[in-house]
Parts: sequence; structure tokens; C-alpha cells
Amino acid sequence: DVVFIDEAEQTWPHFLEDLERGQWKSEYRADEKPDLALAPTPRFDLLKIERYHAITIQFASGCPFQCEFCDIIVLYGRKPRTKRPAQVMREIAECHRLGAKQVFIVDDNFIGDRKLAKALLREMAAWGEQHGWPMDFQTEVSLNVAQDEELLSLLRAARFTTLFIGIETPRKESLAETKKMQNMRGDLIESVHRIQAHGIQVQAGMIVVFCALEVFLFYIFWEVMLVPMYFLIGIWGGKNKLYAAIKFFLYTLTGSVFMLLAILYVYFKTGHNGGAPTFDLFAMLDLAGTGAIATGAAGLCFLAFFLGF
Repeated sequence: DVVFIDEAEQTWPHFLEDLERGQWKSEYRADEKPDLALAPTPRFDLLKIERYHAITIQFASGCPFQCEFCDIIVLYGRKPRTKRPAQVMREIAECHRLGAKQVFIVDDNFIGDRKLAKALLREMAAWGEQHGWPMDFQTEVSLNVAQDEELLSLLRAARFTTLFIGIETPRKESLAETKKMQNMRGDLIESVHRIQAHGIQVQAGMIVVFCALEVFLFYIFWEVMLVPMYFLIGIWGGKNKLYAAIKFFLYTLTGSVFMLLAILYVYFKTGHNGGAPTFDLFAMLDLAGTGAIATGAAGLCFLAFFLGF
């Protein structure tokens, strides 16, 4: 076996040379982070473009923030490295030539280097206008994008329809604990609405859970929102209604038991509620047990209904 440690842009060519000589190493480690400005244009022509909803390209790597739960800064560093706007435009033009309609720029944080990001967006907007807006774009950014009106306007002008943003949690104590400071610079809802006001959809990345309170809230979300969704998927998607009803019963019962165990685990693991409002253990058990019984009973009712009782 051969192990590649860190990014392989520099070490892969060395491995191929060693392989050709029949004297390869068991481990290849990069001396430094690769310069994305030297990256060649990917061979998009090798793809069956019609089989892809979106083609992925990269502009930047790394992120300037220090969220403690994120692996990006460990793997790719806190100093953003970027391609030149001209490189990215060549990739976009090639995707367009091959017939792509959607392009996802899969950066760790597209606006890590805000100055270069704006330069690229201006070129993308000009290219889109010149070609009649043939493609839509999506990417990943940090929430502080909402504090830059020029940046939002440029994203809209370049035809970005969706931004994936790590919202994580509305609880400020959890954000501070995990060093997600960029999400504490303004009102969370207001920031999302400011992005949406530019006609851009926000896809939120959420973390479940930071504390016992959030376990409890997620349990309620599961019971109120997700369980009926499972039921509808099962009933509408399956030809055998009996099977669908039984599946619904098992999903709801399993989900309730899982959330009950999660609540108990967090409670006894932490010994407290992580600064959240105090919850009585027995009240939580009562709510969880009631939810399990209620969803189980609902499952039995639907089973009886589809059996014709």
C-alpha cells in the first residue's frame, strides 16, 4: 500500500515517476500546501455531463476562521489559497461548452479571500451577461457575507442562486464555545433575510447537538416534523400499504427510542445542561416516553387503518 499525507498535487507526480521505475515509497508527504494558481484545468470532457445535476469546480482552499469542530483549517490551513480568476473562468467556459447548466464552486469558504472573490464575481457577471446567463452557480460561504452589501450584489449579478452557510446553532453560548465568532456579529435571522433579499437561497448547515437543551429540541423537531415526513414517503412511495404502515411504525418507534437514549446520554455525560435553562430529568423522561408511546400508537392506528379494521 501507498499512503499520501496532506494534499497530493505535488507528491502524485513523484509517485508516478517512482512507479514507472518500479521503486515507489510506502509514504508520500507534501512539504507545503500546493499553489492553486498552478493547477491545470480539469478534464471535464471525460465526464458524461448529462448525468450530472451540477458540475463542481474549485476556486479557493482553506478558511481564515477557527471553528474548533471543523477539519478544514487542519487539513487545508487558515490562509486561503486561490486560483486566479482567469483560471476559474476557463473552467466555467469549458463546463458551458460541454453543456452544463449548474456549477457548484465547492470551496471551503468562497469568500475567504474577499478581494479576489469579488474580482472573480465581476468577471463571472460580465461573462454571464455576454452569453445570455446560460448557467446558475452555488457555493459555500461564511455567514459574514451578510455584512457586505457589495459582495451580496456581486453574487446576485454573477447568477448565484444558492449559498450553503454553516449556521450550526442559534444558541450564542454554543457558538462562543466552539469559536464560531463570525456567526455572532449580527442577528442570525436578519442576516439570513438580508441574503434572501438578494434573491439567493440559503442552505443551512446545522449541528445537532451542543448541549442537552438542543438534544431535547431536536427530539421535539423529530416528533413534530420528521416522523410525518417518513410516513408520507412510505405511503406515497410504496405499492404495499401494509409494508409502508409497518415501516412507519418501526421508524417512529425507533426514532423515539433513539432520541430518548440521546437525551439520557447527554444528561449523564455532562451532569448538567451546559448553561441551558434547567430541565428536570423526570420531566424530560416523561416527555420522551409520552412521545414514544404516542408515535407508536399512531403507527398502530395507521396499521389498523390499512388492514381495514
